[in-house]
Amino acid sequence: MCLLGFCNCQTSEKTNVVQTQTFCDNSDRMLQTSGSTTQSVYSSGGKGDGSSSSVDITGYNEKQPITCDVCDKTFKTLYLLKNHMRFHTYERPYSCEVCGRKFFQLSHLSKHVHIHTEERPCSCSLCDKEFKTSTQLKYHNQVHTGERPFICKRCDKRFKRSSHLRDHMRVHTGERPYSCEVCGRKFSQLSHLSEHVRIHMEEQPFSCSLCDKEFKTSTQLKYHNLVHTGERPFICKRCDKRFKRSSHLRDHMRVHTGEQSFGCEVCGKMFKRASQLSLHMRVHTGERPFICKRCGKSFKRSSHLRDHMPVHTGEQSFGCEVCGKMFKRASQLPLHMRVHTGERPFCCNVCDEKFRSSHHLKEHVRIHTGERPYSCMVCEKRFTKMTNLTVHMHFHRGERPYSCNVCDATFVQSPDLTKHMRVHTGYLDDILFKCADCSKSFTCMRSLKNHMCNHVDVAQQIPPSGD
Repeated sequence: MCLLGFCNCQTSEKTNVVQTQTFCDNSDRMLQTSGSTTQSVYSSGGKGDGSSSSVDITGYNEKQPITCDVCDKTFKTLYLLKNHMRFHTYERPYSCEVCGRKFFQLSHLSKHVHIHTEERPCSCSLCDKEFKTSTQLKYHNQVHTGERPFICKRCDKRFKRSSHLRDHMRVHTGERPYSCEVCGRKFSQLSHLSEHVRIHMEEQPFSCSLCDKEFKTSTQLKYHNLVHTGERPFICKRCDKRFKRSSHLRDHMRVHTGEQSFGCEVCGKMFKRASQLSLHMRVHTGERPFICKRCGKSFKRSSHLRDHMPVHTGEQSFGCEVCGKMFKRASQLPLHMRVHTGERPFCCNVCDEKFRSSHHLKEHVRIHTGERPYSCMVCEKRFTKMTNLTVHMHFHRGERPYSCNVCDATFVQSPDLTKHMRVHTGYLDDILFKCADCSKSFTCMRSLKNHMCNHVDVAQQIPPSGD
C-alpha cells in the first residue's frame, strides 16, 4: 500500500515485489525504520506520466524515527522525509504565480505570497506589531521576553533560533560551504551567497514604496524604511543611545565593555566585529572583489563601488551652501564644511595636533607609533598610508598617470603635476609654504609636512639640558 507520494511504484499481485525507478544514480536508497525492518526507498528521477510520486514500505512503523541515508538526519514521518529529500535533489515544485520564485515546501510559498499581498494576519499582543507568519510572531515575542535558548558551547553566546546557532558555529570552525560560481568567493551561509549573487546580476527586486529606492534583499529594505519612520527600537541600557538594528546595539556595547573578540592571524590586530576582521584581511590578501563593469576598477567594499559609479554617471547630489561645491556622497559634505568652520574635532593624545576627520587622525598617530601596515608585494617596502603604497606601485609598473595638458610632461603623483603647472602659470615664486622653525620655503604643503618631520626627529635626539 502506498502511504505517501514519494516515488512511482507498482506492486506485483503474486510476489508483492516492489518495482521502482531509482533515485538519481539508479542505486538503492536504504531507509531505516524500527529494529527488525529495513526497506529500500526509491525516488523517481522524473515526473513520468505526471502523477504524484509514491513510496511503498512494508511493515512501516509510524512510531519509529526514519533516517535519511544521504545525510543521516532523522524524521518522525515519511511526509517530513519527502520534503527533506528536496534539499538533496534541488526540487522546487511550488512556484509563485506573481514573481515565479520557486520553493521546496508549500508552507514556504504561503509565507512568500504575503510579500505581494502585504497581508499581516499575526499581531503582537504587547506592541501591536504585525507579521506575515506565526513563526515571525513567535520569534518577535522573544524581543519582549529576551529569551535566547540556544547557547554556543565554545563562547557561551546565545541565540533565538537553532539555525542561528548553526550558522554561528562556522565562525569557530571557519567553514564556508557555499561558493559563488562567478567569482569563487565563499560564504558561511546560503543567504549570504544569495545576496552576493545579485552583485553580479545587478538584480534589486525590493523597492521602497515611499522613495522608489531599490534593494537587493528584503532585510535591506526593512532597515531602509527606518530612515522614513525614524524608528530606533534598540536602546543601550548604560547610555540610552538608540539604534536601528540589534547588531548595532551589540557592537556598541563593546564600547562599554572594551571587548575585542576577533584577531588577525597575520598582524595580531584585534576587532570588535567579524565583518571588520574580514575587511581587514583584504589589506593582507589584496582582495578587491567588487569590480566596476565600465572601467574594470576593483574595490574592497561594495559601498566603495557605489561611491565610484557617479564618476561615470556624473551625478553629484550634495552641494555646499557656502561655496557651491558639489559632492557625490552625503558623508563628504560635513567633512567639507569643516573647511569653512575651521572645526577640527579629532585630537592627537600625543602631540595635541587636531584634524578634521578620524581617518586623518588615525594616519597621523602612525607617526608616533611607527606602524606601517601597508607593504609592497614587490620590494616589501612598508607605508603608513594606502595612498602612499598606491603611488609607490606606479614606480614598479612604470606608470605615470598624471600628464600636463600644456607640454605633455607626465608624473607619478598628482601633487607633482600641480607643482609643475606653476611653471606655466607663473605662480612658482608667489605661492610658497614656509617652515616656522627655519624659514625654509616649499612649493607644496606636502613637502612642508615632510620637512617638519625632520625638526621632530632632531628635537627627539637632543638630550634634555642639566643644571
